[in-house]
Amino acid sequence: DLELQVFLTDFPSMAPKRGNKRAAEAVADADNAAKRLQTVLKKQGVTKATYEAMIEVIQHPMASSLTPATRKMLIAMLPQGLLVPGSEREEAQQVCIRMLGEVFENITSKMQAEISEADDQLSKEKAEAAKLEEDSKAAESALKEATEEAASKKTALAEAARAVITSKANLAEKEKELEQGNAVYEEAVSEKEELAAALAHDFRLLRDGDSEADLTPQSKKILALSAKLSLEESLMTALPSVLQKKPTERGSFDAMVVAQLEEGLTNKVAKLTEVITNGAPAAAARQAAVDEAKGSMDAAKSAQQLAADELNASNSLQQRRAQEAENVKAALEAQGPVVKVAAELKAEKEEQLQGFADWNLASFETLRDRETLAAKKEARPSVAAPEDALTTAQEELAQAMAVDAAEAGA
Repeated sequence: DLELQVFLTDFPSMAPKRGNKRAAEAVADADNAAKRLQTVLKKQGVTKATYEAMIEVIQHPMASSLTPATRKMLIAMLPQGLLVPGSEREEAQQVCIRMLGEVFENITSKMQAEISEADDQLSKEKAEAAKLEEDSKAAESALKEATEEAASKKTALAEAARAVITSKANLAEKEKELEQGNAVYEEAVSEKEELAAALAHDFRLLRDGDSEADLTPQSKKILALSAKLSLEESLMTALPSVLQKKPTERGSFDAMVVAQLEEGLTNKVAKLTEVITNGAPAAAARQAAVDEAKGSMDAAKSAQQLAADELNASNSLQQRRAQEAENVKAALEAQGPVVKVAAELKAEKEEQLQGFADWNLASFETLRDRETLAAKKEARPSVAAPEDALTTAQEELAQAMAVDAAEAGA
């Protein structure tokens, strides 16, 4: 700003013209200004493209610190400022060139800042992609583990189902053994009770003849029981008639038949008692085997239910892991274009800076650093001298700034 103030002190003191006359003059001067510019460019050996490269910088959006008046001043001073070789520049021109240099530095700094920001964003997106890649691997690993676990639980359920089938078959076998064993045992108990009762009551009545009642029912009962005693045929043949006689009517043969019948009944009861006595532990063992088989079957059923529950849980976990893996994979795939966009943005910013440096900045440095013009033909007399051209540029700048100031105050 101080240099600008110093520069402005070199301008002629001019009051701005106002109204329609000033506007008309500005329009009328446009063609003349363009012609003068072409003449200056030609004289200074500067191409129109190089000149426009400087205009681009002065009007660049990143040159936001420049006020409209400053932009106009810099543009107005270009023909007799930067375009003039260093050996011919005055201090006011040097000030303007230094201001242009600051504009270039500011734009370059902002472009570098944009590149740095784009690089940070690219690094962030790459880091996110790397994280998603690791998450994807972890999700796939978890899915594989869950799948293997589900397969293991399925196998365990099949084994548990086979164990239930086996336990049911074992229980059925033990129940059959119990039923068959108990049938013999219970039959022995029943037969013993019947024989013992008959021996104590019915046979005693027939043997001793203590009752005056008709003993035909008792006789039939004893005869029916005697058929199970495996007695001799002659004895079985004699029994019906012997049992019909009273004790006083029986002879020695009859007494022998009754004695043998009693002995047969007694022996049968004794044998049945032995069977029952010996069969009790076996019956208890058969019952215990049935109880154990029932317990085994219940345990197998519980194990089967537990295996089924674990399989359901494993299947649910596998489904969740599959969904998680799919979600992470989708996120990873979606991250690819994001990284690409970030990389393209960084490349675009780098290309922008490179283009700016290669063309705009390089053109500025070439103009700034050249000391003399290349050898050329003598200038035509109609071309204004450098001092006159500088004065003209200063006047145009002063007018532009005055108009700008007046518009700002309106």
